Amino acid sequence: MIQDVRLNTSTEVNPNIKLFAQEVFNNDEIKEINHVMFLSFSKNLEDNQSAGLILSSIIPTSPKRPLYYVNFEVSHGPQMVTRYVVHYLCAYLNTLLDDLAKDIGGFKRFIPFGGILRKIKGKINPELYDKLDKYNKLFYVPAKHNFNPYDAKDHLFSLKDAIYCCYITMKLKDAIESMSISIKRKVD
Repeated sequence: MIQDVRLNTSTEVNPNIKLFAQEVFNNDEIKEINHVMFLSFSKNLEDNQSAGLILSSIIPTSPKRPLYYVNFEVSHGPQMVTRYVVHYLCAYLNTLLDDLAKDIGGFKRFIPFGGILRKIKGKINPELYDKLDKYNKLFYVPAKHNFNPYDAKDHLFSLKDAIYCCYITMKLKDAIESMSISIKRKVD
């Protein structure tokens, strides 16, 4: 069960997000992600810039609106506004899910993430559904709806959470793209 977790500093990681990442990635991928986190927290400015460049390299540039904002934020390395990064990555994945839902069920467009999940349950791989459901609970719902921090020093998403979100979003993007005719047409 996913519990509400408040972070005291931006250097901590939500344990639920860390567990989710361990479900999504193999050991080599986790090492790569940890390397980006290491660079992000380095006191060396060049390391920080390298982390931003690595993150920018995994984020596509289309569709322009949500990913433009993500790329803008991650280019700032550790100074990125983590809530914006997570929020716009969620908006991007919502767009992809919207296209997938249209392909597999002819559903009305522009349904919120959780609504799409309910409509496509049983029509996609159960493992992918479970990952999307966790993503919705860990990232989408808090980023979209939680505007009431317990304390000014608390962070909704730490830098590490945002880095995990970048990688998890791209992994789920690949799985969704492989199933959607509409997305494949847009990419080609």
